[in-house]
Amino acid sequence: MRLIAAATPAVAAVSRRRLTSRDAKDTILDAAEHLLTVSGPQALKLADIARASGVTNGNVLHHFGTIEGVQDALMTRMVDRLTARVLKITEAPWTEDQRMTMGIREVFDVFAEPSAAKLAAWMVMTDRVGRLDHVRDSIAQVMTGILRVHATGPRKDRAQGDVVAFVMLGVLNALSVGLYGPALSQLFGQPDTAARDAALFALLTLPDRGAEPQIQKGRPKPDRPD
Repeated sequence: MRLIAAATPAVAAVSRRRLTSRDAKDTILDAAEHLLTVSGPQALKLADIARASGVTNGNVLHHFGTIEGVQDALMTRMVDRLTARVLKITEAPWTEDQRMTMGIREVFDVFAEPSAAKLAAWMVMTDRVGRLDHVRDSIAQVMTGILRVHATGPRKDRAQGDVVAFVMLGVLNALSVGLYGPALSQLFGQPDTAARDAALFALLTLPDRGAEPQIQKGRPKPDRPD
């Protein structure tokens, strides 16, 4: 028996029951996400996904059409989780700062997951991100919720573009942590979570979160002696 089949016994056991279409899709996606986390996007092959989920190759193709369909569905599911979590926070009866803090934590946590970071990188390398309309719509929905919170807060005069840039910075840092965080932490002789903790701390302690940094153009001029 191959290691992949042994790595997901719970998923294979579930598949022995007669599943609804929704349950079957979830079982296949759970197995694919496990493979993605353990072995990377190159492990998302039809035979391996089918074996890990306890179904036939034809079942996988029946529900998703192609391997690319499985990958797209995985990314959609991850972003849907993020959308639900962030929108719940934006509707909570907290202050703007509290909601922005919790919102960026959720964005960071979702995209810093190794499975999400690896899949996002794979989709960028295969030039497929631009075709995921559902993901684009979900991100727009998240940003609408965040901007609605911002518009009612004490810093509502801040440009919306600055808030968008801050959230993009959070996603960029989270994806970097998901891809390189543990390895970078080990290189510095630190615990596996050190890079993640440092990146999140830097985001949450910016002097004015969401404000665009003022970057001086050109090289700085050396100080002249008096």
